[in-house]
Amino acid sequence: MGRRDHLTRLERLLPGDQHSLALPVALISGPPGVGKTALAVQAAHRAVNDGHFTDGQLFVNLQGPEPGTAAAPHDVLEDLLRAVGVPTDRIPTDLDQRAATFRSFLHGREILLVLDNAANAQQIYPLLPGSPGCAVIVTSRSRLPGLMSRVDATTLPLAELCQPEAAMLIRAIIGDTRADAGPSAVSVLAERCGHLPLALVLAAEHIVSHQHHSADTLATELKPEHARLDLAEGDIALRNAFDTSYKALDEQSARMFRLLGILPGHLIDATTTATPAGITHNEAARLLHSLASAHLIRSQDEHHYHMHILLRAYAADLARKLDTQPQPTKAIHPTAKPAATPTLSPPTQPSLVA
Repeated sequence: MGRRDHLTRLERLLPGDQHSLALPVALISGPPGVGKTALAVQAAHRAVNDGHFTDGQLFVNLQGPEPGTAAAPHDVLEDLLRAVGVPTDRIPTDLDQRAATFRSFLHGREILLVLDNAANAQQIYPLLPGSPGCAVIVTSRSRLPGLMSRVDATTLPLAELCQPEAAMLIRAIIGDTRADAGPSAVSVLAERCGHLPLALVLAAEHIVSHQHHSADTLATELKPEHARLDLAEGDIALRNAFDTSYKALDEQSARMFRLLGILPGHLIDATTTATPAGITHNEAARLLHSLASAHLIRSQDEHHYHMHILLRAYAADLARKLDTQPQPTKAIHPTAKPAATPTLSPPTQPSLVA
């Protein structure tokens, strides 16, 4: 819900131009919990249902961006080659040879490759097909700047939903009866979830799984910001999604992120953060740019940024727990998802899951 323009762009991009030799590549980027994977899956289903990619589709979770968890291209290629039917004893041991074998298999075929949760551009390069009949959707919490220098990728940055879209998403999950019983409560609930799709889905599923809960009851429970961070259903938790992005930061960026959670005001720039952080204006500007590249803050213009309400609450919570003096005057000093085994699915029955 709320991604019609993005789906339209993907529908136009993915089939490619039959007269072009360029490989269609779409990069869906955005903060944790914004619905990147859901959009990629929905676009893949639509493309196949519309008669494109008649040889099937491949989906693999690249496990980024937290250090130590990202899938190695060497291992991913082994899984991909097995998925397309290459016998184990014919899979090369060398990375470049595996990449060449994969490209050879895809040559002349029409296959859609979904590379979900990429950590960096280097993880992507060996996995790209060489055939223009194929297409690739990449999702990442990073902007993957290095990718643009190698392929002509189209970027689709995602932000949180607008208020009507957020309310519609809650309604779609809890049903019209519950939603109509408290339409104003649904609006309040959407606002307290920051219109972030993951938070909205977790809140709505909480209502459905606990029959005694109404939208009004849950909206009241989520009035404290710390309660919103604890939204979870099953093994999916909002805080865990934020943790993954935070743990990928270097120490200086992590400290700046925590500081932003306790600074007053909502407009962020290098001038207002340098002094509280105890660093130079240029260093503050560099760190803010780094956080924006990780989609933990959002650019408003060349020099100013905003921070999502839930990420601000998360940053403030970290500051209280990790910083001995979580005050705006504290200086910043430099200091030293299981992988999804890819399968080739027939176009009539795609096996992609959100």
